Amino acid sequence: MHKAIFLTISVLLINLTGCWRSEPILPPNTSPLKIGYLSQFATSLENPVITEASQAEINAADMAIQDINSNGGVLGMDVSLIRKDTYGDEKTAVEAAHMLVDEERVPVIIGAWKSSSTIAVAKEVTIPKKILQISPVSTALEITDLKDDNFVFRTIPSDAVLGTVLGQLMMELGFETASIMYTQNAYGEGLKNKVKTALEESGGIILQEVPHEENIQTTKVSGSKDSEAFWTEQLQTAMKDDPHVVLWIGYAEETNEMIPFSVKHGLADNFMFVDPSLLHPFLKTHHSKACPSPSDAVSVTSKGRWVEALEGTFGASPSGGSSNQAKNLTIQYNNLYTEEGTYIFHTYDAVVLAALASEKAGSTTDSQLIRDSLKDVANPPGEIVGPGKEGIARALELIKQGIEIDYSGAAGPQDFDEHGDVVSDIEIWKVLGGVVCTDQAAAQ
Repeated sequence: MHKAIFLTISVLLINLTGCWRSEPILPPNTSPLKIGYLSQFATSLENPVITEASQAEINAADMAIQDINSNGGVLGMDVSLIRKDTYGDEKTAVEAAHMLVDEERVPVIIGAWKSSSTIAVAKEVTIPKKILQISPVSTALEITDLKDDNFVFRTIPSDAVLGTVLGQLMMELGFETASIMYTQNAYGEGLKNKVKTALEESGGIILQEVPHEENIQTTKVSGSKDSEAFWTEQLQTAMKDDPHVVLWIGYAEETNEMIPFSVKHGLADNFMFVDPSLLHPFLKTHHSKACPSPSDAVSVTSKGRWVEALEGTFGASPSGGSSNQAKNLTIQYNNLYTEEGTYIFHTYDAVVLAALASEKAGSTTDSQLIRDSLKDVANPPGEIVGPGKEGIARALELIKQGIEIDYSGAAGPQDFDEHGDVVSDIEIWKVLGGVVCTDQAAAQ
C-alpha cells in the first residue's frame, strides 16, 4: 500500500516538473506551421543556378517569414518555409508537391511558378489531397475554371485582366496590326487568346500567331546553329506582313535565346513584353518608378547594343501596391536585397496570407480549416491591415481579439472572388535610357 502511494506521488511530481519547463506546452496534435514553397528556382537540374528573378521571390518569401516570426509567429510558434524546386517541369513539380504533402506534412503550398506546373500540382496533389494551394505567379485563365473545391487561390491577377490591357495598349500606341510569339501551354495560349480578342474588339488585327513548345531550350543547344535557325524562322514568321508590333509571351530561358538572334538579324523593332524581369539580363539595370531625363534617354548606344535594340519597348505586367505600407516594404526589401523580380510582392502576400489564415483558423495542420479562414483575413469586411512588420503585428493582434481583418497587401488588395482570383492593378512600362520605368512618362 505504501509503495503504491509512493509511485502515485512520484508520477505527480514528474508531471508537475514538466510544467516548470520554459518551453510552451502545446495542445494535442499542434505543431509549428510549415509552409511549402514550390517554384522554379533554377533552370534545370543540370544547370542549378538560381536566376535573379527566382532569387528575388525567395527573398520575398523569406522576408515574409521573418516579419511573421518577429511578431511571435503563428499561434505562438515560429513558421518555417520548406522549398522545393520544380525546374520548370510538370512531372518534377508534382513529385516535389507529393514530398511536401506526404513527407513534410505541410498544410499549405505556395506555388507553383509556371501555370502548367501549378495546374498539374493542383489536379494531381492539392485538390485530391485537400491541401490549400496559393500561387503568386501563375496567371493562366485555365486556373480560374479548375474544379478545385476552393483549395486553389492566387495573389496575382488572371491573364483575363492583363490580356485586355495589352490589347487596348496596342491600339492606344497606334499598333493596329500585331503578331504574337508565345509558349504553347496553358499560360501562353490563354494570354494570346485574350490579347487577340481585346485587340480585335478595338478594331485591330492579329497577323501571325507563332507558337513554340514549352522548354524549347532543352531541345536546342543554347547559341548553336540549330537554335539560331529555329529562332530566326520563328522571328521571320512573326514579321511576315510587317506587323506594327510583335508581342512576346515566354519565359526567361526562351527570351535569353530569342532576343540575341532578333538583334543579330535586325528583327528587334517594336517588341512588346509582359514581364520586365525578362529584360534584366540585357539591360543590366534596376526597375524604376521614375523615368530618366530626356537627355539620358537618347544616349543609349554607349550602354550597348541590347539597350539600343530594346530602347522604347513597351510592356504591361501586374503591379505592386501603392499604399504607404507597400512603399515602406519596398524600402525594407531594397535594404536587405539587391535582386529584382516582377512577383516579389505577390510572393510576400501569399506567405503572409497563409500565416494569417492559420492564426485565424487556430490550426497549423488542418488545411481545410486554414482554407476556410483565408477569405476571412483577405476580404472585407474588417479593419484594413497592411504588409510589413507593423501591419502583421496589427493583424495578429486583431485576430487574437476576435476582430475581423481585411489584408491589403504589398501587391494591392487581396480580395478573393469565388474562383480564388484577385483583381489588382496592371502597370504600363517602357524602356527609356536603359531603364524600365513605370511613371507617367512611360505612357506618353
